[in-house]
Parts: sequence; C-alpha cells; structure tokens
Amino acid sequence: MTLRALVGGLALAAGTAFSVGCAAAADLPPGLPPPPPLAPIAYAPPVYNWTGIYFGGHLGAGYAGSSWSDHITGGSDNFSSWGFLGGAQVGGNIQFDRLVLGVEGDFGRELGLDNDFAAKVIKSVGNYGEIFERNVGPNTPLKIARGLNNLWTKGGIQYAPPVR
Repeated sequence: MTLRALVGGLALAAGTAFSVGCAAAADLPPGLPPPPPLAPIAYAPPVYNWTGIYFGGHLGAGYAGSSWSDHITGGSDNFSSWGFLGGAQVGGNIQFDRLVLGVEGDFGRELGLDNDFAAKVIKSVGNYGEIFERNVGPNTPLKIARGLNNLWTKGGIQYAPPVR
C-alpha cells in the first residue's frame, strides 16, 4: 500500500467521523432544550340530543275461544272472540341543555283507544314474564325454561330501559 492511499483513507475516515453528528441551525444558540411535547387532545364523548322528529306505530291482535259443557246441569256454551288494536304516533322534540320540549300526536284514539290502553292491557293480562310463566313456563305442560328469553339481570338478553 502506498503512503498516498493510506493518508487519503485516513483523511476520508476522519472527515466522515467529524461530519456525522447533529446539525445545528445557524440562527439558534447552541444548548437550548427541545420544546416540550404537546399534550394529546382529549375528545369528549358525544352527548345525546333529543332534538328531532319521530314516527312510530303499534299493532296487535288477539283471539280467544272456548267450548264447555256441564254434564250435571246440562249447560254448555261456545264462544269465540277476536280483537285488533293499533295506532301511530308522531311528534317532535327540541332540547335546550337539560330541558326537552316536545309535541306529539296520538292516533290510537281514532281506533277508540285511550292513551292508557297499554297500562290497562298489562293490568288485565300481566307483563311478559307473567304471561310466559302462565302459558309456557316450567309449571305448564310445555315446561319451557326462559333461558336467553329471560331478563338480563337473570342471565337472559332482554333489557327494558328504566322509565323515569
């Protein structure tokens, strides 16, 4: 190896070693700490807003039939009856902070139903759980367990939002 190649190689290595490092801007004084990192932006979850219009409806039907006879008195009777109920709702709400104002129409009255018809039905035949237990539950000939058809508090998937 020649002396010229050795000196050229050493000069190249020294130049490379001195040139690798942090570059400093000419207008900044040396030794300033880097700026602090910005805090992450916190996004608040969206708040539900009741403002808007809504449409809804309900339908229902029922049938009852009976045939009986009394061998002692000789009395007998047959009857069958069916009924239909239905209606529609339409309304609109506007929300101001915690205050919700709204109007609604009730078209169940056109079918001869009072506004409390649902409460009257539940009072006369029971709620869903009572109807289930009475007609197909474990104490009936069908002996069907509620299972997933039970309320969520009892291991099922039914959930009824609280009415306030």
